[in-house]
Amino acid sequence: LAAVELADHFLGEAQKKGNSEDVSLKESAERAASWYQKAQGYSGLLAVEKQLLLINQGNAEELVQNYSASLASYEKAYQLKGNAKALALLGVGRSQEALEEKEKAAQSYEKVFMEFASTEYAKTAKMYWRRLKSPLLNAGVSS
Repeated sequence: LAAVELADHFLGEAQKKGNSEDVSLKESAERAASWYQKAQGYSGLLAVEKQLLLINQGNAEELVQNYSASLASYEKAYQLKGNAKALALLGVGRSQEALEEKEKAAQSYEKVFMEFASTEYAKTAKMYWRRLKSPLLNAGVSS
């Protein structure tokens, strides 16, 4: 529990700093990711708790633009049984998009709105998918 509290604290600090070039943002996000990873070592975690820790770890990695690591965290979270699969899959898509894997990202977003159609995540995924697929939004952009 202490590891989660520390991780949440550092993630909150990093999120407050936003997208600034501040070195302390990177330090806070890296500390958060590290503490989330340590918290996952607790053997008494429920699948959904581990899933949420992995998602938060992915969020911390995204803040420092470590997209390969965030993708790995989100993919692990998606594989677990829990209620946060749609959230994890949105993270997969965002990370794939940041890694310039646009078609994979579109497939991930499509999977969200197909598998979790009645959720708010589906609406968000549909918006992201349309942005990637729209000829108007991609005019003049080479893939």
